Amino acid sequence: MNTICKIEGLSINTQILTTLCEIFENDFRSCLNALQFYKTNEIDLTMNSLDIVKTKLKKDSSKKNYNIFMEIYETIQNYGDYEKLINNCFMQYLFQDYKDDRFSKPILIGDWLFFFDILNSSIYERQNIELLSYLAFPLLIFHMLFISVKYDYKHNYQQNLKQNSDWELYNLQRINNEIYASLYYGSVPCLQQIFCLKSLLIDVVPYLVYILLPKLRPINLQLIKNTEKQALNRVINNMIYFNINYSQTKTDDGTFIYKFEPPIETLITFAFLKKHEPIFPKYSICQIINMELENEKLRIQKQRYNKDSNKSLNVTSGYKRKSDKLFNVEQQFTKDFFGRIIPKSIDNKNQKNFDRNKIFIKPNSKVWVKFHEGYSNAIKKPIPIEDILK
Repeated sequence: MNTICKIEGLSINTQILTTLCEIFENDFRSCLNALQFYKTNEIDLTMNSLDIVKTKLKKDSSKKNYNIFMEIYETIQNYGDYEKLINNCFMQYLFQDYKDDRFSKPILIGDWLFFFDILNSSIYERQNIELLSYLAFPLLIFHMLFISVKYDYKHNYQQNLKQNSDWELYNLQRINNEIYASLYYGSVPCLQQIFCLKSLLIDVVPYLVYILLPKLRPINLQLIKNTEKQALNRVINNMIYFNINYSQTKTDDGTFIYKFEPPIETLITFAFLKKHEPIFPKYSICQIINMELENEKLRIQKQRYNKDSNKSLNVTSGYKRKSDKLFNVEQQFTKDFFGRIIPKSIDNKNQKNFDRNKIFIKPNSKVWVKFHEGYSNAIKKPIPIEDILK
């Protein structure tokens, strides 16, 4: 469908096409009819305009309640994040239009929420994973009690309520804290001595993103100016100091872009300030920076390896000197056939007057003779032991 939209000249986002397929239950002909309707009427297909598709273009289907509940149950199970769904339902069910004079529905849904909390705590604390399939039933009760065709509240208020929910803010805060911690503890130790975690977040992070986005020309490195080369070296040094890398990601359009890892650009951007978002350089410039960054890391690693190898050589040379001394001491003594130590004379004159009686014998030295029986076809010759001892 994305290819058809490009051929027909329709500028439609991939998210909108996915939502359109979900509305028509992946019916290709119905999706094409909806796209044809928007093109002939010259209507911009956006998320707000999909309400027309839901009301006018979608076919009426007569389904039983059991089939509807099974579809909702499968959708909830495929989504998987039960806590997020239950929090959103809890934030929005009071704004539904339902008729209940005795307030029996809010009381009943309170019991089901208590049931959900018991199951959830039992799964996480006692590791009762078999109870995980029952977490979808309180969400089905929300659908049964508070489903309504009429909506009295505005769409914008619902979106703001969803964005300001406690669960969304909690997850966003947790993700930001993880990015802060990875940036602080991954930096060089000298920076950790200068900045604490709070000062790093307030004084460094808001300006660090713009420091790491230089204005360079997409040309060869040999043709750049000295000022551009200095800016490139400054960026590479800062990325090494803070242990920041480039990660290549694929967008919905199929193109590849470079993003920071950890994603520090998400810490200074807001949903309502799209104009002030940091603009990343072109793909070729980011590729040059990434290549130079990897080369600089290899050079630093090679220097560390050379220093470690020099230290190991000095240590081994010291051991060699000691071993040479021991070897020289051992060479001063010679042994005869029976292992007796004979002192080695230094002067040649004294060597002639050497007294064979003055032989140093090891105390408690014994000669062990072991005879191994065997069979051999060689010629046997009787040799007396006197010939051996001569």
